[in-house]
Parts: sequence; structure tokens; C-alpha cells
Amino acid sequence: MTSVEEGDKRLIEALIDHLDSSYIYLGPFLMTLAMITGYISTLTPKEVSTLLVPIAVSLGVIGGYLEFHTLIVLLRARDILLGRDPSLIKYIGRAAILTGFYYSILGSLIIASTVKDIIEHVREKPIQDLACRRYYNYIYLIISLGAALSPLQACISRDIRDLLSSSHILVEELPEGFGAHA
Repeated sequence: MTSVEEGDKRLIEALIDHLDSSYIYLGPFLMTLAMITGYISTLTPKEVSTLLVPIAVSLGVIGGYLEFHTLIVLLRARDILLGRDPSLIKYIGRAAILTGFYYSILGSLIIASTVKDIIEHVREKPIQDLACRRYYNYIYLIISLGAALSPLQACISRDIRDLLSSSHILVEELPEGFGAHA
């Protein structure tokens, strides 16, 4: 095995670990909670709003980082599964723009469309034919102010994690009799 293949194997294992961790799906929920907390702070007396504003900002920063991280991991996993060349600059730019737009209703809808496109390209099927379809609903996204994006991302991340786990078994790791000539 060459060092490049070893590096690819480590990258795939790292992506699988990221997709397996439950904290990365909390981004939309925390960002929505930040919006709600910020709005509530405008309706409360000054003493209470002084406490709520830093809480809202903290929730927004943590949620924004988690959402940014999730999008980068999903975009990279998609390119590995499709055999495309990686582009960290494109991943960072796209994730930053989408995370920034999240605080408008339009942003969560664009993110939902992006993660839907990722799974459709990887699976080569429309989302209506996939298990994650039940979470892809624009009405729920609008009503929940984007928090409904969390279960969609969790479902798609699990699906891509399973694909990465199953499709990147190296020949050297297969049991005897299951090599390239089997």
C-alpha cells in the first residue's frame, strides 16, 4: 500500500468518525435557538435582555460552527464518493455562505436543498426514493425556523457514512478469496 492510499484511508476514517458524531447535527437547532433567544431579549426588560443577548450570541456562534463543519464534511464526503478532486477553498466558501444565510428563512431552505443534492448525486436517485425523504419538507423548515434541518442532516450524514464505510474497503483488508480476482 502506498502512502497516498494510506492517507486516503485515514481521511475516509476521519470523515466516517465526523459523520458518526451526533454533535455535528446540533448546528441548525442551536442557530434557531439563538434566533428565538435574541427575539425574546427584545421583548424583555433591560436587566433580562442583558443576560439573554450574550446567550443568544454564544448559541449562534456554536451552532454556526457546527453547521459550517457539517457542510464541509458532507461536501468532502460527496467528492470522495463521486471520485472528484477535493477543493477545500470551495468547501469553505460554500459552507461559509450557506451558514451566513441561515439566519434568513431562505438560508435554511438553501442548505436543505444543498444536502438533498449531495445525497441525490451520491445515491444517483431522487430524494423521494431514499429513506431521508421524510425529513425533506420545506414547510417544516419554515415553521421551525430551520431547526427541522437537523434530522435531515442527521439522516443524510448517516447514509453517507454507511456508503463511505462500505465502498472504501481496501483489497488488502478483504478476507482471503475476496481479492480482485474473486
